[in-house]
Amino acid sequence: MELRQLRYFLSVADERSFVSAANKLFISRQAISKAISQLESELNVELFMRDSNGAFLTPAGVLFYERVRVLVTEADNLSTEMQRYGTRFNQHIRLAFSIGATSLFEPKLLEYRDTQMNLDIQYQESPQELCLQRLQEHKVDMIVTPMLLKDSLFVSSKLMESPLGLLLQWGHTLSELTEVELSDLQWIPLAVHADHFSAEQFQSWSLHFQYQGYDFHRLFHLVKQGLCGMILPQCFTQDLPQGLKWIPIVDAPAWALYKTYPRTAEKNHLYSAALDELHIKIFRDVSQLGGAQ
Repeated sequence: MELRQLRYFLSVADERSFVSAANKLFISRQAISKAISQLESELNVELFMRDSNGAFLTPAGVLFYERVRVLVTEADNLSTEMQRYGTRFNQHIRLAFSIGATSLFEPKLLEYRDTQMNLDIQYQESPQELCLQRLQEHKVDMIVTPMLLKDSLFVSSKLMESPLGLLLQWGHTLSELTEVELSDLQWIPLAVHADHFSAEQFQSWSLHFQYQGYDFHRLFHLVKQGLCGMILPQCFTQDLPQGLKWIPIVDAPAWALYKTYPRTAEKNHLYSAALDELHIKIFRDVSQLGGAQ
């Protein structure tokens, strides 16, 4: 049974005529008649009743028609879908970065993407809760976030650890120190990036954060105005505005960044290879910078 024969069968059934079907398909009547006869012989059943008025489906032909129509439609849809990929294989990877994390990897990511002919990398930046939601809804393939996912459906691996420090205005009382302790920070107003730390961490440190937000420029402006200090991982200190100083916090737990993707991706060798390549070419190199491990 060939797809060509099935198409011929559908055409004869729709036209109710071997001649009309042959004309529509631009083939001879003998060719279409032979194909249908071979099909009937293979199935060991008559599909058409033939008389001077045309060709009409038998009861077996009606049942066969319903199934064949579905099969041929699926085959056509599959062919159309495959044509979208063109003649060259392309792998598509969609990334979502927690707000702020993009800046760590974007230069390397753009540099790497420009060298890849068959790898299309798309990325976006969102709050970490939205990153997780998009991953669960299969709208992205991987997220990069400070949040560790322990869900069995996902694979999380640590990308980097970065020491924590206090960002201050030069001239602040603490700015002359070379290091500070968490207990030193209980009496000054503090700011924190909303995507970097959880409420549980705030409570365990016994610190009160007066300012929280997603906009680094606004938070840096508050610090520069002397309104507060800011808890900041060292990896974000590469391009600090002038007038600000970063001081390491003694014995503070390191800030961690993770990459997470669906566990089912491990079974897709092409997908896994693309993720491994991203890790080697982008994440590993960047993770060794900015005080990261």
